[in-house]
Amino acid sequence: CLVTKAPHVGDFVTVRVTAGTDETKRVTADINQQLADDIAVRLNVMGHDGKVAGRDALDVGRWGVSPSIAFGLGRPLRLTLS
Repeated sequence: CLVTKAPHVGDFVTVRVTAGTDETKRVTADINQQLADDIAVRLNVMGHDGKVAGRDALDVGRWGVSPSIAFGLGRPLRLTLS
C-alpha cells in the first residue's frame, strides 16, 4: 500500500511508538501545519533501533526525515516541494 505524505489543508500531529522483542524501539511522527489558506508544510520523522532475533551480534538502527511544503492548495495549479 502506497501512502502519500503530501501537505494538505488542516493541522494535525500523529505520533506512534512501537516496542517489541529483542529491544526493538520505533518512534514515528507525522506533522501537518497549514500556514495560509493555500500553503501547508508537512514533516515526517522516524527513528528505529533494535536487534535481530536469533543473532547476538547484529543491531539495526535507522532514522529518516521527510519535509515538504505545498503552495496552491485548493487551486488548479499546485506546487509541492519535498
